[in-house]
Amino acid sequence: NIDYTTFWRYIHKKSSIPLMFFKKLSEIYNIDLKSYFEYLESGSLKNNVKIIKFVNEDLAKVLGAISADGNLRKRKTIFKENENSYHYELVLREEYLDNCLAFCKWFNNLFDFNLRPIDRKNHYEIYVSNKSIYLILNKIFNIPSGRKTETVRVPDFIMKSNRKIKIAFLTGLFMFDGSVEYRNCYVSLVSKSKDLIFDVKESCPVNNTG
Repeated sequence: NIDYTTFWRYIHKKSSIPLMFFKKLSEIYNIDLKSYFEYLESGSLKNNVKIIKFVNEDLAKVLGAISADGNLRKRKTIFKENENSYHYELVLREEYLDNCLAFCKWFNNLFDFNLRPIDRKNHYEIYVSNKSIYLILNKIFNIPSGRKTETVRVPDFIMKSNRKIKIAFLTGLFMFDGSVEYRNCYVSLVSKSKDLIFDVKESCPVNNTG
């Protein structure tokens, strides 16, 4: 459904081809092309993002950390006089540098990215402005956009995953929203989301009565 000149320009002049082309191609010829994709490109900076093809521990840790202390947001902005432009962002703030460095390591392994923490006055910040990453986290892995304090939950596919994936999710979650009482070794998680607390209790791969 495109002319030859446009297709030639995709192949020879552009660094990527619109996904809609492959969607139409797969529909017309009834073929599955998903396994052939490795990276997505988005934005004026042409940032490449590695496509997630399976659930692993890095993904689970990243989702746990975002569920605890992260925030997805889509905000309207004016770009080159286009009033319908948006910024797609992931923001995470944390007191401890080691936690941010750990998150960046998981994130970079996952998306083949070059994410680094930003040193603010009294905290560290993780900031990502990338539409592809936003949509992957929001549309595929169901991380809410905007305020999520009372609505966040453990993703359903994490609840149904194996022990290693559950532990990885809990690692990210507790690293950013949990605590350990050194006097008695009690581990605690505090959240305004009642559903998140009960999901964690249900998904926890240890004996809840111990």
